[in-house]
Amino acid sequence: MTASCAAGSAAGAPTCGSRAWPGLRLPKINLQFAILAGADLSKCMLEGANFISADLYAANLQYVEAESADFYRADLRGAQLHGAKLRMANLHEADLRPGGLNDRGDSQFRGKVQVTDLSEADLGESDLSEAKLSAAYASGVSARKAKMQGTELRATNLSGADLTGANLEDAHLHEANLSGAVLAHANLAHANFQEAILRGVSLEDVDLSAADLRDAQVGRRISDLGGDARNRIRAHERWVQSGGAEGARANLSRQQLRDVDFSGTNLSGADFTAADLRAANFNRAVLQFANFSEALLYEADFVYADLRGTNFRAASMIDVCLRRANLVPVALLDKYGKTTGKEWASSLAGVDLSGADLTDADLRDVNLSGAKLDEARLTRADLRGADVEGARLQGADLAHAKLPDDKSNLH
Repeated sequence: MTASCAAGSAAGAPTCGSRAWPGLRLPKINLQFAILAGADLSKCMLEGANFISADLYAANLQYVEAESADFYRADLRGAQLHGAKLRMANLHEADLRPGGLNDRGDSQFRGKVQVTDLSEADLGESDLSEAKLSAAYASGVSARKAKMQGTELRATNLSGADLTGANLEDAHLHEANLSGAVLAHANLAHANFQEAILRGVSLEDVDLSAADLRDAQVGRRISDLGGDARNRIRAHERWVQSGGAEGARANLSRQQLRDVDFSGTNLSGADFTAADLRAANFNRAVLQFANFSEALLYEADFVYADLRGTNFRAASMIDVCLRRANLVPVALLDKYGKTTGKEWASSLAGVDLSGADLTDADLRDVNLSGAKLDEARLTRADLRGADVEGARLQGADLAHAKLPDDKSNLH
C-alpha cells in the first residue's frame, strides 16, 4: 500500500488521498504543510518524517514510531498520541492544545472538543520549547532530558510523568497536575507553578531558583500528621509486614486526612470509612481489601494503585484519578496461605465518579451498579464482566474500552 498526497487548495498544501494509513512504514516522508486533519496514522513508522507546519488536527498518532521527526509549528490540537515514540523529535512551537468547537469549519469536527492525549508517550530528549500543551492529557509521559523552555503547560495533566533532567526554565505550569511526577535533576528556574498540584513529586537535585510556587499544592507527609493518626498508620504498616503478628490494623474512619501523601505505602485492609481524603495521594499504594465506604475522595490520586478487593461503596469520588489502577477481584486464601477458590470483588456501587479518570483501569468484574460516571474518562479501560446495572455514563469517554458482554445497561 502506498500513500499519495496531492496539491490542495490551501496555498498548494498537499492533501492526502486517504485519511487512513494505520501501520504503514513511511520513514523520512516529507509531509511539510500537509493537510492531515483527522487522519489515522496509528502505529505508523515515521522516523525522521517532516511534518513542519502540517495540519494534524485531531489525527490519530497512537503508538507511532516517530523518533527524530520534525513537527515544528505543526497543528496537533486534539491529536491522539498515546504511547507514541517521539524521542528526539522536534516539537518546537507545536500546538497541542485541545481541539475546540469553533476552531475550524470542517463538518467532520463540528461540535467536537477533543483533548490532546500524550499519555505514556516517549518524548525523551525531544524539543518542546515554546510548544503549547495547555490542558493536554500527558499522564505517565516520559520526557527525560527534554527541552521545555517556555513551554505552555497550564492545567496540563502530567501526573506520574518522568521529567528527569528536563529543562523547564520559564515554563508555564499554572494549575498543572504533577502528582507523582519525577523531576529529579530538572531545571525549573523561573518556572511558574502557581496553584500546581505537586503532591508526591520527586524533586531531587532540582534548580528552583526564582520559580513561582505560590499556592502550589504540595500535600502533607504521613510524618506531618497528628500523633494518633500517624501512630495508627505506622502500626498498620508493621501489621502488614508481619502478617498480623505485630502492630494493629488501622482504623482511620472519619479522620481528617485531606492532602496527605500515602504514595507507595501498603495500607491493605485499612479502614477509611467516611474519612476526609480529598486530594490525597495514593499513587502506587497497595490497598487490597481497604474500606473507603462513604469516604470523601474528591480529586484523590490512585494512579497505578493496587485496589483489588477494595470497597468504595457510596464514596464521593468526583474528579478522582484511577488511571491504570487495578480493581479486579482478589483470591481469598485460607490460614495456610492456600487459595480457597473464592474471590472478593471490588465495589464502586453507588459511587459518584463524575469527571473521574479511569484511563487504562482494570475494572473486570467490578461492581459499578448505580455508579455515576458522567463525563468520566474510561479510555482503554477493561470493563469485561463488570456490573453496570443502573450506572450512568452520560458524556463518558469509552474510546477503545473493553465493554461488558451485556451492553444494555450502559446509559
